[in-house]
Amino acid sequence: MVQRSVQSQQPYDIAIVDFQMPPGWDGIETIAKIWKTDPDLQIVLCSAHLGQSREEVVQKLGRSEGLSSCLSR
Repeated sequence: MVQRSVQSQQPYDIAIVDFQMPPGWDGIETIAKIWKTDPDLQIVLCSAHLGQSREEVVQKLGRSEGLSSCLSR
């Protein structure tokens, strides 16, 4: 969906991503793939049970700009 929005020159302003997702990609992998398509997209990472600190998430993603969180620990 992000790729189509960029191709149609109507990119999203924000994406809200849950850290824990059904089998497959987790939130970090999802955000990394989204940012490959649209590095300017603002992301809000939400989770009730992250199991990692914000610093660990930022280290895995390689950047913190464009990332907000509503994490419950």
